[in-house]
Amino acid sequence: MTVADAETRRLGEPRRTQERSGRRRVSPSPCLRVFLYWIGLSVTSLFSAQGLHAQTPSPEKPSKEVTGHYRLRNPVTPNSLEVLQLPAGTIQIHLLALWVSPNNRENVHNGELDGILELKGNKATYEKDGCKVTIRFFTTTATIIQDSKIGDCDFGVNVTATGIYRKLNSRKPKFGRPSLITQRNQQ
Repeated sequence: MTVADAETRRLGEPRRTQERSGRRRVSPSPCLRVFLYWIGLSVTSLFSAQGLHAQTPSPEKPSKEVTGHYRLRNPVTPNSLEVLQLPAGTIQIHLLALWVSPNNRENVHNGELDGILELKGNKATYEKDGCKVTIRFFTTTATIIQDSKIGDCDFGVNVTATGIYRKLNSRKPKFGRPSLITQRNQQ
């Protein structure tokens, strides 16, 4: 390598490789490669971050009857939602959000939400200090989005309410009974 080649590389200009069949192949400098890598990474993370908060339209129709039991079918987050539709455009909910360690099934973190919410169309929002959860009801599912920018709703570590919950049935839930968490804490 000559001194001129070394100067060229140091300045970040493209270096030339061996000539093959009369053509010169030019490869980008290491600085340019790193720059292009970071640009690609930034663009990729920008699109993926937007995908987390963007709501894709559901193929299902909004539901007018929301009463029933819903379940998030995931072994790590077996969350459940109970909803009772009340008169005057309100609903009563009980959300139990769990996180089960994949390494130790006895290691469970939890969080609960209870309340009476206003139902506007197919959308209800639970909003209190440090917590915002939006629920959209469809024919066979309920989509829940927990806004992590507001807070963690005082849930346990790794616990989130976000997900698509399947409607198991349309039976009226009984809210007077103590929850599983309350029963476990009393024992």
